[in-house]
Amino acid sequence: MSAFKTYLKCHPTRIGLIFALLVPMLFTLVWMTGYRGADTRIDRIHAAFVNEAGAEGEAALTRMMSAAPFHSHEAESLDDARNRMGDGEWDMVVRIPDTFSEGRGEIVFEITEDASDVVKSMLEGAARQLTDGLSANVETNAVQANLVRTYAAGDFSESILPMLLGFIPYIAMMTANIQFNLSSNILKRAMPKWSLFWSRQALLVVVAVVLSVLLTAVTRLFVDPASSFGAMFGFQLMLVVACLATTQMAFALFGPVGPLFNVALVPFQLMTAGNIISSEMLTPFYRQIGSFLPASNGIEGFMHLIYGGQSAGAEALHLALIAIVAWGITLGKQFIEKKPQAVAGGMPQGAGAAH
Repeated sequence: MSAFKTYLKCHPTRIGLIFALLVPMLFTLVWMTGYRGADTRIDRIHAAFVNEAGAEGEAALTRMMSAAPFHSHEAESLDDARNRMGDGEWDMVVRIPDTFSEGRGEIVFEITEDASDVVKSMLEGAARQLTDGLSANVETNAVQANLVRTYAAGDFSESILPMLLGFIPYIAMMTANIQFNLSSNILKRAMPKWSLFWSRQALLVVVAVVLSVLLTAVTRLFVDPASSFGAMFGFQLMLVVACLATTQMAFALFGPVGPLFNVALVPFQLMTAGNIISSEMLTPFYRQIGSFLPASNGIEGFMHLIYGGQSAGAEALHLALIAIVAWGITLGKQFIEKKPQAVAGGMPQGAGAAH
């Protein structure tokens, strides 16, 4: 217990605890409040309407502008509309071409490439809605597509929750382990090798449990996942343990270059998580990499738990294997590593400043 207290009192350890607990909570609170209801604010979008069909397009122009769910502006010309869209004043240009005839023909929707994917999706949906409204009286018996989602996120903030719960813990554990490693380097000449090692492992277990409880509890204040609190907590705990073990292993293997290894895993985990694009659609080299990375499994598992209440057993098994292998490598390195000679005079200078 005295070794654990000594490790806990070391200044970098305290900074690491702040990183481990504050970073995920800060991301959670900021993202879940800032993105809340974002997909319902289409009224904040501006679009320009251009009528090139003269009198034949006036009725369609009037109907579309009155039915549009966003701010509508009638532009003087197509060039003027495109220039103002390029300047960021408008997000979309709706053009009624001169070939348009009442109830028939095409409506051209031009969306700025500067818009985010979410805004583009909202504008495309609005475009389909406006077009359907114009053609409703033309082919009343036409075959229509009815797209049914197995689970529809109630809010945009809910759609980013798998990324939040699955990836941010890796960033937090990565930064926290930098500080924990500094404490280990400060104390390794003054404390028995194994006392220092087990003190650090005990602290990591406490961090994993506390962080998992906090994340699971706080996220349920904003959304109601399909899975139970116990299922969410258990998977979150497994993920945090895997992230801790992986980022700690990097220091055991590469020493001061460990942070570079941990950062190098970030793009692979984001790409193979499956929330942006299915891993099956990636180039062959990258398709299976995600099975060996903690955040990739975490994001995919949370998509099952949050949206469908399905089992995340496969992802949990992957996380368990990742944690076991990574911790086993760290333990093996601990066995073969020789203890540095003790510093004369007792506690190292860096640790003494932490008391």
